[in-house]
Amino acid sequence: MAGSDRSSTDREATRVLYVDDDSEFGERVVAALEADDGQFDVTIVAESDAALDRVSSESFDCVVAEYDLTGTNGFDLFERLRTRDAGCPFVVFTGAGSERVAGEALAAGVDGYVSKRDGGVETLARRVESVVEQTGSEAGFAASGRRLSLFVEQLPLGVIERDEDGRVVAVNPAAERIFGYRESELVGERVDVLLPDDGPDDAGAAVEPVSDAHGARHSVDESVRKSGERIVCEWHSQVVTDGEGGVVADVSVVQDVTERRRRIERLGEFASLVSHDLRNPLGVAEGNLDLARAGLSEGADPAAVESRLERVSDAHDRIRRLVDDLLAVTRADSGVDGAEPQSLVEVAEACWTNVDTARAALVTGTDVRLRADRGQLQRLLENLVRNAVEHGVADDTADPGAAPNAPSAGSDTDVSDPSITVTVGALPDDDGFYVADDGVGIAPERRDEVFEAGHSTTEGGTGLGLGLHIVEQVAAAHGWTVDLTESADGGARFECRGVEVVG
Repeated sequence: MAGSDRSSTDREATRVLYVDDDSEFGERVVAALEADDGQFDVTIVAESDAALDRVSSESFDCVVAEYDLTGTNGFDLFERLRTRDAGCPFVVFTGAGSERVAGEALAAGVDGYVSKRDGGVETLARRVESVVEQTGSEAGFAASGRRLSLFVEQLPLGVIERDEDGRVVAVNPAAERIFGYRESELVGERVDVLLPDDGPDDAGAAVEPVSDAHGARHSVDESVRKSGERIVCEWHSQVVTDGEGGVVADVSVVQDVTERRRRIERLGEFASLVSHDLRNPLGVAEGNLDLARAGLSEGADPAAVESRLERVSDAHDRIRRLVDDLLAVTRADSGVDGAEPQSLVEVAEACWTNVDTARAALVTGTDVRLRADRGQLQRLLENLVRNAVEHGVADDTADPGAAPNAPSAGSDTDVSDPSITVTVGALPDDDGFYVADDGVGIAPERRDEVFEAGHSTTEGGTGLGLGLHIVEQVAAAHGWTVDLTESADGGARFECRGVEVVG
């Protein structure tokens, strides 16, 4: 709309379309309005049809019309104009002033009514200026409201508006996604429907009714989706008031922090595991280093000193392994990035060379190409192979001094009388792959717990117990499942299913 800054000296003139079939009087009105310091730019027409044509082809800030027009009246013109330009203010300026006409003007919804006998053109000028400024403010407010509405609709955080009784008035699409309800299912319901019945007494502090809690409230509570699934949500709630302190709305912004809470809990678990498991090798390294230094200063046998230093080196290797396991869990928990077709056999053979396989043998079955992040798939296979080699061999058959083995050209390791054989291949139904061994296996009653962080598959294990947990995390990141069963030879068999096979 022209002339939005009405206080500026260089403002644009307010464009007025004046409709009056009394041409002589109309010309006097135009002259009087335009004489007012260039505030108005007035176009005059005599008929309603001409007025409609001008509004359709030009932009006006206001339409002023006489009540009595040839063949019609100003209110009829007003109704017809509303179908062309609903935002243009309309003022009736008439010499046929009466209470009846004024009442009709109010009922019709025109923006202004001025009698030619009550102040004439000066009153008209003030009224036109007033309605134009008001309409401009309302248009700006409406545009701001539309922008805010779009923002709320597209906001990735849930937004829930409630009344003073805590009943839902409106929700945005993100809130629908978080809780699984359609807006129509929540409107009119108390927001308590989103909280568990068996929650703590102080749960839901941020969603109390306005009458019970004023101002800003914040809480992190367990919430319930429509399906019954329990999630953890962070609530930021605010009572919205008008300029006089009256409550306009009570609005909550909601975020599903279930995954974030899980990560924090896992971080706490890992910190506890690491702080506990690092103490032992650190103590071993420090103690043997002190003894080695003492031996050197006292002229001890070099072989004895070397033995102490080897123990220090072993302890450092142990610490490095613990750190690598921790990093592997962190990376597995961060999701999949760049999944591409991979050869199962090719990745398995690469893994075999990265693990101290001692006198173990690798056998590869049917190959399959599957879509996966290569690094994560390799980490999964390495941990399954390491689990078999380190925990699947009976104590009296292992040869810890044996050198690592690499697979031969035939995809099978060339090891005579291996202590354990690990087989990797595709599942017969093209749903995934398996890793099996012929070792001692894992007792059925322990198979559910071996994927837990901190659990070792052997008694007195020296690791963090993260190997199989990493396997489960990598599988979950790809959308796979991993199950532990018994192999045909009595050992452990891990099956990964839900895998996208691409050839």
